[in-house]
Amino acid sequence: APDGLRKIWAVSGKDTVAIIPAPGSFIIDVKPGAWKIVVEANPPYKNTERESILVTDGEITDVGLIKLDR
Repeated sequence: APDGLRKIWAVSGKDTVAIIPAPGSFIIDVKPGAWKIVVEANPPYKNTERESILVTDGEITDVGLIKLDR
């Protein structure tokens, strides 16, 4: 539900990157390391998080489908 999506955050230590994604998929350019993805949702959907995403230099990391729950 792209209309339920407000913003996506990538957090690693003190580094934070936020994007307003287009419907369907997203790419966030971050440095290598372990990241947490936080999906900020519009009501009635709930925010969701995906922990311990390992990003390797020069590679695209697929975090898979992120489903928003109501």
